[in-house]
Amino acid sequence: MKSFVGSLAIVVATVVAGLARAEAQQSKVTLTTDRPVYKAGVSQVKITLTNGSSSTLVMSASAPWWIQKGDALVYSPVSLTLSVPIGVGQSVSWIWHPQTDTMSGGPAGKGTYTVTVEGLTLGTQSFQLSHQFALTSTGKVAGSTMFPLAVGDKWDYVKDSQPDVVSSSMEVTSKLSDSNWYKVENLLSGTRWAKRSGFTYPTLYTTSNPLSTSGAGPLFRFNRALGYTWIVNVAPQLTSATLKVGAVNETVVTPAGTFTGCYRIDHVADTVAYAGVERFWFAPGIGLVQYSAQTLWGGIVYRLNRAKVWCSTDGNFYTIGK
Repeated sequence: MKSFVGSLAIVVATVVAGLARAEAQQSKVTLTTDRPVYKAGVSQVKITLTNGSSSTLVMSASAPWWIQKGDALVYSPVSLTLSVPIGVGQSVSWIWHPQTDTMSGGPAGKGTYTVTVEGLTLGTQSFQLSHQFALTSTGKVAGSTMFPLAVGDKWDYVKDSQPDVVSSSMEVTSKLSDSNWYKVENLLSGTRWAKRSGFTYPTLYTTSNPLSTSGAGPLFRFNRALGYTWIVNVAPQLTSATLKVGAVNETVVTPAGTFTGCYRIDHVADTVAYAGVERFWFAPGIGLVQYSAQTLWGGIVYRLNRAKVWCSTDGNFYTIGK
């Protein structure tokens, strides 16, 4: 009996390990659009499926994808039913024309859209992938602000080492009445109140008590020149720390999309033994799209996996990413 139980445990462990390996390989297959946010009226959206796994990916059809807006089917292309192999490191792309390629016959309007590719196989495991992007009136979501603040805004992040698991989330959960203070969960690993101030040189201020006249201080300063430095005091991550503008026009690639014109803020570490957040990357209209941290076990990079951001132009929320 003991022998049987032991053998069964080995079989279960082997199956679980095999599924974990399969999921790890599937997470290396990515579905993206060439931009996370487009201006309504754009002529085309490029959809790309990339095989980053170590095995050949097989599609069940020539174009096994479709576009949805909410639960409504927007477009599904004509597709031939045949096996299409995609080699290791290779990609296949399709073009969606929002102005003409719709089930209604009219142009696709503003909103969040989901592209889904089904019938994918790696080894013996079949799966599908989805990716969300937005069409807005301006081609942006929250204008030019680097840190959107609206109740309901949310950002999910994944680690490079675990691209299929959300490692952290930041969310704006409430607003203090008759003030500009917003409650932000998991801002620097804690619940903090934040507000923006200034137009030409905007600053994000934080505090633990928005009802107190003391205790608030600047955290992030935006639209400053390269190399500009300032002191922040946010315990325990950035106590009496020096922050610096490290870049003003970087491109950042994340599972949620590729963001251009990113503004990078660096923490100027005082000691080699420092462990904590090192760098922050902000994309206009989206917010914090990437950040890195140094731990006792090495460096970790967190990339935006999914974001939901409110657009003040039309009063709608838009979602991008997975």
